[in-house]
Amino acid sequence: MLTTNTVEQALERSLPDETNKGRESGPHRAGDGHSASSRLARALDMIEGVIATFNDVRGDGVFRTSRGESLYFHCVNILDGSRTIAVGVRARATRAVGHLGSDEVVDVSPLVSLN
Repeated sequence: MLTTNTVEQALERSLPDETNKGRESGPHRAGDGHSASSRLARALDMIEGVIATFNDVRGDGVFRTSRGESLYFHCVNILDGSRTIAVGVRARATRAVGHLGSDEVVDVSPLVSLN
């Protein structure tokens, strides 16, 4: 669980020292050029969108945000525990940094329609 202290410590460790200032890569930068602090801040973003694709066999899919971004998700990140979700369903999720450093969504939760 992230506490205020652990977030502050992570941000403090991610700040570049003077020897790395201006470099595009190094110990304080991910391969995509974003600093760890900006990536950590994005890990807390709740977003809404639509399930664009979902493959039941592989258990993964693509979440398309309302801004048009396509983000990967895996079935273990569907909150209701069903491990499946229908294509076209509006959902809410949390943007996070995945295992390989790419942005993806976790805590995928279908939005309930009031029709």
